[in-house]
Amino acid sequence: MTIPEYELIDHTGDVGIIVRAGSLAALYEKAAAAMFDIILDLETVRPERPYEVGVEALDREDLMVRWLSELLFLYEARRVALSRFDVREVSDSRLAAKAWGEPFDPGRHIARTELKAVTYHEMLVSEDRSGPGGMEGAGWTARIIFDV
Repeated sequence: MTIPEYELIDHTGDVGIIVRAGSLAALYEKAAAAMFDIILDLETVRPERPYEVGVEALDREDLMVRWLSELLFLYEARRVALSRFDVREVSDSRLAAKAWGEPFDPGRHIARTELKAVTYHEMLVSEDRSGPGGMEGAGWTARIIFDV
């Protein structure tokens, strides 16, 4: 598993990240991988079993919260550690994806940070239309705050 690139941001009492990607689908994939990198050591998680995930929302920010919350639910309630994500369909209000992982094994998976929830606080999903050289559609950015 390749550790995703993301930036930790200072946020009192919570954990915040900034994720950047070239496409909207890749942004949601990187956000999921970043969240699991915060939760546990991704390099210890084998992508052995696929899990179908689909969410609907009001807008891109709501979609990000619902997507990450669904994955966090799989981890907390079903004890599934995830390490690979493939967003196959994404729009402003719908996401369909497959995530791969395995049952959580406390003897092998190293827990780092317990996340209680994905919050709407300061949530941002935006397209950067003025990238290098003013290139149209240069990339996407997300700011996500997790309650710890």
